[in-house]
Amino acid sequence: MSRDTRFSAFPRADRLGGAGEHPHPRIARYAPLLLIAITLGIFGAAFTADFTTWDDLINVSANSRLNPVTVASVLAFWQKPFLDLYIPLTYTVWAGLAAVSRVPTPDGSGFTLNPYIFHAANLLVHSSAVMLAYAILKLATGRVWPAIAGAMLFAIHPLQVETVAWVTGMRDLLSGALTLLAIWQYLLFVKPADPKSSAGKNRAWLHYAVATAACALALLAKPSAVVTPLLALLAAKAVFGRWPRRRDIALLLPWLAMALAIVLITRAAQPIRQPADGGRWWLRPFIATDAIAFYLQKLVFPLRLGILYDHAPATLIAHGWLYVTWLIPAALCAMIWILRRRMPALPMAFAFFVAALLPVLGLIPFEFQIHSTVADHYVYVALLAPALVLAWLLSRHPTRAPAAVCTILLALFAIRAAVQTLTWEGSIPLFENALRINPASHEACNNLALAYENADRIDDALRTYQAGLKSDPTCVPLHTNLAALLAGQHRYEAAAQEYAAAQRLDPASSAARIGLAALQNRRRPSAPPSRTADKHE
Repeated sequence: MSRDTRFSAFPRADRLGGAGEHPHPRIARYAPLLLIAITLGIFGAAFTADFTTWDDLINVSANSRLNPVTVASVLAFWQKPFLDLYIPLTYTVWAGLAAVSRVPTPDGSGFTLNPYIFHAANLLVHSSAVMLAYAILKLATGRVWPAIAGAMLFAIHPLQVETVAWVTGMRDLLSGALTLLAIWQYLLFVKPADPKSSAGKNRAWLHYAVATAACALALLAKPSAVVTPLLALLAAKAVFGRWPRRRDIALLLPWLAMALAIVLITRAAQPIRQPADGGRWWLRPFIATDAIAFYLQKLVFPLRLGILYDHAPATLIAHGWLYVTWLIPAALCAMIWILRRRMPALPMAFAFFVAALLPVLGLIPFEFQIHSTVADHYVYVALLAPALVLAWLLSRHPTRAPAAVCTILLALFAIRAAVQTLTWEGSIPLFENALRINPASHEACNNLALAYENADRIDDALRTYQAGLKSDPTCVPLHTNLAALLAGQHRYEAAAQEYAAAQRLDPASSAARIGLAALQNRRRPSAPPSRTADKHE
């Protein structure tokens, strides 16, 4: 395969730095260290954060298979899905971290695992992903400064905070980093080598072997990596300006076979009995375009970031937003089509952005949609697309004015990301922020009240439960958890009223049934009703 650079979306250069750029050799040599230092500086506050009750308990800190770790428990992760998800590689990494992070004395929450070790691992994996993004952008532009700027955008954009600062975000980090490794190695594989060099041919096949292994591992880290073959194909088109040869495209078939296997395992482990859209499949394209519009808006204006957005299909359908928001990506597509010759990097970058999000756009229902179709951690790999656009722009316009604008933009993003990272210090700041972003979320309200209880802030917990029930009096977990709190204070009559309200709303509620039964024996205050599984982790 020979590459004709006339068709490339990115201007090429024969020497390091390219036309109009003369970096000191040390800058090119130490660019990775610069990127890592800035990344760690922005997300440094996450290192000393605690575990949160937002999935960290069930996945790590209170996971019986990790407390303590055994060979049998690790093998069990590989034998079948756990918690309706088959991510054995991620659980194996967590098992390794748990083995070295155990402390002899439980902390105030009863945890025997040191959260700092897990947060440090997240920062390490994210830094590796940043290096891979830099390598891809350097390959695309052949220039140092545009690649640094693009990699910096990928590294510190505020949308990345959730993935990096959340212990459970290791799923997305590990899968994302391995996906980027697969893409980079595939690009090196399809990049033309010296036809007279047999060593070059052997090296090319080594790149393909590494890429294939990375794709397989990415799928075992999180199923959303099923789009890796498509992303590699789109990246090759963007970087080299033409599609790979048919043979090189055919070599992606093993990747597709692995992806299909993971899809089948995931669907078997996570059967969607009642889709969040009510089974109205004709609305799914509108739901998907609404999600794309949401991510585009947050990409440009990363404000009001939280873990529970008011973007469940039921909400979109009830308010009719999805019938309007599709105009945003439609208008962007029209603009990209008009500018396709002047800005050839845009079409492939936008295609890459959408492709990276395909598994979580709602075209195929998934479990988290009962809360929201969108989430910040879904966009982790997709952020390579705007990084490509930024690198392309700086390559085409290597002057001081674009560089100054880029510097200001990255500085603003860095400040925003650093501030957002502080909301992940623990469950209370996390859910306080979640409730500010989405006051109607009874999940955020319930989890915040439970966090207040764990911190012995009983008055705050009572106010939070009551405020949540005022906003949504039909939420059964709020009723049952408030009842348990009241019973613990020996306020049995009030607790009985809350349990009765929960039972009227949901006659099958085990928490309400067990709670009412326990209250019948209220003369024994030493045995208040216990908490139930109605809590959301």
